[in-house]
Amino acid sequence: MVFDKEKIIFHTSEGTRTQTQSKKIPKSLKITSGARTNYTINKAGEASAATIIIESSLNHKKILYKIQMNWGEIVETES
Repeated sequence: MVFDKEKIIFHTSEGTRTQTQSKKIPKSLKITSGARTNYTINKAGEASAATIIIESSLNHKKILYKIQMNWGEIVETES
């Protein structure tokens, strides 16, 4: 998974094949912290911890995505 300024890219590997899908981020949202070149959640759902902060220009709120270590679970909160 790659968090880019304009989109989020998902890479799914199966054997030697890799499938790539991406979702555009609306222009009203901006990733201000936590963008990585490559973030991996393995087959068992394990991942290293990370926090991604996205800011909205519409309601001026910050959205925090906390990816929990060893779970690959994303917890969303607003500030």
